[in-house]
Amino acid sequence: MLHPWLAGTEEEFKEKFKGLYELGPVMGQSAATPYDKINEPSRMACLKGGRKPTFSVALEMLDAGRVRRVFDDWVKFGAEHADARGSVVISEVYNYEKVKEVEEGTTAFPHREIGFHMSLVANYMDEGLDGVVKEWGDGFRSVLHGGERKQVYVFSLD
Repeated sequence: MLHPWLAGTEEEFKEKFKGLYELGPVMGQSAATPYDKINEPSRMACLKGGRKPTFSVALEMLDAGRVRRVFDDWVKFGAEHADARGSVVISEVYNYEKVKEVEEGTTAFPHREIGFHMSLVANYMDEGLDGVVKEWGDGFRSVLHGGERKQVYVFSLD
């Protein structure tokens, strides 16, 4: 499921995401959505109850093979652990070109090279799955980083 959004008109949206429409989706809906409602599809992660650990990565580029492996691992995990079938992988893609027009160091916005964010939100009830979910989440990060353990955000006080 894709949930793209664009601050603009419906015509601008359809033009910008024309390539997605050309793929021939099984189902497609588009509608003007108030800004305060754009996160509705992912609200399950905020509902009270259950276990919902989240594993995230921030990347400069996405590798299609690694994303495919993440998808395959998600399918396999759900098949092996029925209690975790409500788990989701969320991809967020941001265009920071406008942000990059402002000289780096003049604002509080760092990491302008990172435009891809992926998160695994495991959703299950059985605390007995905690260890295997942790392994899955760590593997998710490792796959997307190409097997390397990376520290993306580094803060220092000068």
